[in-house]
Amino acid sequence: MSFSNTLIFIVPILALFVITFLWGLLRGLAKTRFRAILIIGSAVAAVITTIALKSYIQTESFVNTMFLPFLSKTVGSGEVVDMIASFLGVSPTMNEVLLGVIGALLAPMICLVCFLVYSIITWIVFAIISLCRSGAMKRSNALSSFKPLRILAWALVQTLVVIAVYMIPVSVYSEALSTVLNEVADNGMLSESSEELDLVEEVLHPIDENMVTATYRTVGGKALCNLITDFEANGTKTHLNDEVGAVTHFSCDVFRLTKTKLADMSEEESQILKDIADSTKNSALLSTITGEVIYSLADCWKSEEAFLGVAKPHVDDLFDPLVDTLVDIFYQDAKNDAALHADFHTLADVVTCLASHDILKDLSNPDALIEKMNGGDAINEMTAILNANESMKPLVPEVTNLGMRAIASTLGLSPEEAKLHDEFMGNVTGALNDVKGMEREQQVAVMNDRLEAEFVKSGVNIEREKLESYSGSMIDDLLNRQEAGEELTESDLQAFFITYALDEIQKQKAAGNEDFKDIDGIEDFEGKIPNVGA
Repeated sequence: MSFSNTLIFIVPILALFVITFLWGLLRGLAKTRFRAILIIGSAVAAVITTIALKSYIQTESFVNTMFLPFLSKTVGSGEVVDMIASFLGVSPTMNEVLLGVIGALLAPMICLVCFLVYSIITWIVFAIISLCRSGAMKRSNALSSFKPLRILAWALVQTLVVIAVYMIPVSVYSEALSTVLNEVADNGMLSESSEELDLVEEVLHPIDENMVTATYRTVGGKALCNLITDFEANGTKTHLNDEVGAVTHFSCDVFRLTKTKLADMSEEESQILKDIADSTKNSALLSTITGEVIYSLADCWKSEEAFLGVAKPHVDDLFDPLVDTLVDIFYQDAKNDAALHADFHTLADVVTCLASHDILKDLSNPDALIEKMNGGDAINEMTAILNANESMKPLVPEVTNLGMRAIASTLGLSPEEAKLHDEFMGNVTGALNDVKGMEREQQVAVMNDRLEAEFVKSGVNIEREKLESYSGSMIDDLLNRQEAGEELTESDLQAFFITYALDEIQKQKAAGNEDFKDIDGIEDFEGKIPNVGA
């Protein structure tokens, strides 16, 4: 901050003070005092009017009769106006916060314009009253003592009031623009020779960091600026310049994230997800908008509808249940700031896990996905991450089923058959956990009944002796090998059935059964079976 930058502010202020004082000496103490009172009244009226207009800006009348027609004339694109109108129609909460932001952005200029208008009006009032009360004012001047000092004091009051109002837009906009451009520059989105960066260094920083601006904010200007730029976000009062940094950082992170394909995401990109989550946590504005958008987006996607033109992403049938569950989770947590923040962090951790195991690269390759998802480490890590977040726990069975759904897809099972398979696995896993602690004979009897019911439901008829073989093997290979208190998972049960099938095929082949001699490929799954109980 150079001395010349400070002079840009100080010289006009001193000039205004000197002119006001000299003029006061010419017109007398009574008129100077009266004019100062009118200036103070103009400033107070400007602030009150600004607050009232901000409230009007948040009404439907303003949106329909002024805001949207104004956009139609200035933007000229019907699609843009329609999109903004649709966005404002998302929810009452969204309307409140977006219109609150618009009001906060316009408030400094509204206040300044109102002050100028009221000043002109009060000049007319001042001129009329001065003419009518000229004699009385002269007599008052004759009786007054210490006139020069008192005129000096009132001149100082006028100057301070005028500066207080004129500095509102200077303080608010210089701080906001400096924050935005500094954030953009810090994220490497401006070149060193860009005009925007020159604007920051040569214009905005000298204004924003000037001694006069800093002093103004310290002695009450900041409080005044906050008074006219405050707004509510879902019941939380906040201010324009308290939100600018978080919003800009959020926007930069989102921009960086959109430049990376999902398959190419690394641990560095997953950190961006955490930064986005932190930005929403630290901003009442962002947390409200993000919650409302995610809630409305999930609501539309649950009904297979597009939200503001954004349709649910098309994914392989393999991932449909996972995506549907994820949509349900975000729908439930969208309007809970703490839960939504935790969900974003969990999602970032999952992406980090997937990236570290090179799984993201193989999302469109079922064979490679089978191998990596059934390899054990990735599933275990993701399960631990998801289980740490109560809201995300419903994703655990979907993740553990991914590998088996990939196998089902490879074997040519229909979606209906794959769904039956998932239900079967879930129900039987629950039955196994239920029989823990029973006597062996009771365990086998209960499991026989539950298995028979599940097989029948799945359209499979199986002999009772075969059921006893299944039940006994499950209890020996699964329950008896689990650590005390540890719950069985669907992944454990899936591995059991694959192992059991492989054993049966090998026995039949060893016995020379001709029906099995032409079966190809099933042996390839041996290397993909989780090491159950290891």
